[in-house]
Amino acid sequence: MRNLNRQRDIASLFSAKAIKALISKGVSGLPASSRNIEHLLTNRESSSVEHLFDTAYKELVASYRNEYVYKNAIAEKIIRGKHRFSKSCHFSSEFRVNNSIADVVIANGTTSAYEIKTEYDSFERLEGQLYDYFKVFDKVNVVLPEKCLDSWLPRIPCKTGVIVLTERYTLRTIREAHSNMYELDPNSVFSCLRRDEYIEAIKNQFGFAPQCKPVDLKKACRTLFLTLNSEVVHREFLNALRSRRLRKEKVELIKSAPPSLTSVLLSTNLNLREVETLRAVFSGGMESIQHSEA
Repeated sequence: MRNLNRQRDIASLFSAKAIKALISKGVSGLPASSRNIEHLLTNRESSSVEHLFDTAYKELVASYRNEYVYKNAIAEKIIRGKHRFSKSCHFSSEFRVNNSIADVVIANGTTSAYEIKTEYDSFERLEGQLYDYFKVFDKVNVVLPEKCLDSWLPRIPCKTGVIVLTERYTLRTIREAHSNMYELDPNSVFSCLRRDEYIEAIKNQFGFAPQCKPVDLKKACRTLFLTLNSEVVHREFLNALRSRRLRKEKVELIKSAPPSLTSVLLSTNLNLREVETLRAVFSGGMESIQHSEA
């Protein structure tokens, strides 16, 4: 139990709460206990914040592959690696769809949802989760541990993509996801759009925005949106997600930050001041940061 508590404590380093604490208080503000931070450092005088996070992450990868490890593997391999932080590529974590929350959503050439099932998870809600995702995304994937593949694969619908996180920390596609573009539910897709996005979609398709009271605008736009065919609905949804671009300053921050923080930095809302503070934190040594607020 003590070892599990330590691993969970280390895992708490990779959260929006920890990032905000790092900005406001430096390393001393991190949610993990000082003992659990210190045991990660082989040489405190020369260690950096990057060393702290990367060493902590290596321990998670080796002995406690929680949901964050899977999210970050996707962010590292696909967003940082394959797409190299392309301006046209969108990454979301915890994306709400009807009664479910997709662990990761990526929009680039198409829309893809990733449902993560770690060795600590059950399949109890998977059927309902996939049902919701199929209404909104072109490609739907389940990501699971390599060692669980044989026993879990028969429980995953055939049109769902299957990806494993290998023991060597690589993502291996076992089965490609089938396209679901022509079976989307326009009402569910509309519910995923922000106000400016559904107004833009209506303008694109109808050449105008409904002229009505502000309180009636969403209903009027929804009524028009529901008349669109599935392919057009998907195109507008894809364009909307790709328009949610990261600020240039944040992209530069993520590029310079420890790779272990790729997912949490992509998912955490940061203003320009916070971005600049984090850049300074990552470029400084542990001791100077720990005492910068003294």
